[in-house]
Amino acid sequence: MKKRAGTSQKRTGKKGSKWFRGNIPVVMLWKLLIILGLMFFSRILFYLFNLGYFSNLTFSEAIKIFIVGIRFDISAILIINTPFILMNIIPFKFRTNKWYQGVANGWFYLISSIGLMGNFIDTIYFRFTLKRQPPISSATSESEVISISLFPSFFPISGISFWSLSYL
Repeated sequence: MKKRAGTSQKRTGKKGSKWFRGNIPVVMLWKLLIILGLMFFSRILFYLFNLGYFSNLTFSEAIKIFIVGIRFDISAILIINTPFILMNIIPFKFRTNKWYQGVANGWFYLISSIGLMGNFIDTIYFRFTLKRQPPISSATSESEVISISLFPSFFPISGISFWSLSYL
């Protein structure tokens, strides 16, 4: 059998990067980095939608706030995705099972979507209270509990004008 030039890898029938396929920790890191990028994007949108409230902010102060925001986002992503991370780093063969990966990915997409939705909701919520929305577990006053009930108003069913942000 003749060896053709440039075919040092085994033929798998699929094009693409073979090292990426089946490399669970690498795929997990990519997913977490993508969520970090989306969180950063939501922070930029928050700033742009509420620019009037930050008019006296200098460029260097804004950069410092964004850097601290990235640190906060990293910790939040690691905390809410701890089960996903643990499910993907355990050293057992069953972690490559399709069903198992489906459960792990389902957790990741559900929890990360809720976190991103919270960030996008804060973009509009800030205009009414001049503070970020508190997590449900730390809602201590009646106004904070009421703010949680505003969640449905961001969807098309309610007819309120902020629903378009929910599509981001």
